[in-house]
Amino acid sequence: MAVADNKIAAAFAHSLPGQEQETWLRLELGGYTGPIRLLLAIAVSVDWRRKGGSLADEACDRALADAVNRSDGEPTLVVCRIDLRNSASERMAERNCFEPLTEGPDEFDPEMRQWYVLAAPEDL
Repeated sequence: MAVADNKIAAAFAHSLPGQEQETWLRLELGGYTGPIRLLLAIAVSVDWRRKGGSLADEACDRALADAVNRSDGEPTLVVCRIDLRNSASERMAERNCFEPLTEGPDEFDPEMRQWYVLAAPEDL
């Protein structure tokens, strides 16, 4: 969570994947064996959007650090889904070293694309 003017300005949420999703991700990534977290949301308060700041990036940094921390400090694969129409979130993902997991839309939801990054403690 990021705070500005004593108000919540940005927040994040992540979780462990379900068994089926974890199995699919490990296969998709060539048998990756490390910890996986799903980045469910990064949200910036309406009051702080388009203000020229970096609250979304700060919240992303904190989300990645928290994911690694919850994985006992191990490098952690962080996966998220971004709506294909949300170019601002795609740019934020790219700024934070995320890459598309697959070339096209998500096979589970054609309006989304999955992105991933390996969050390593030394990079945070």
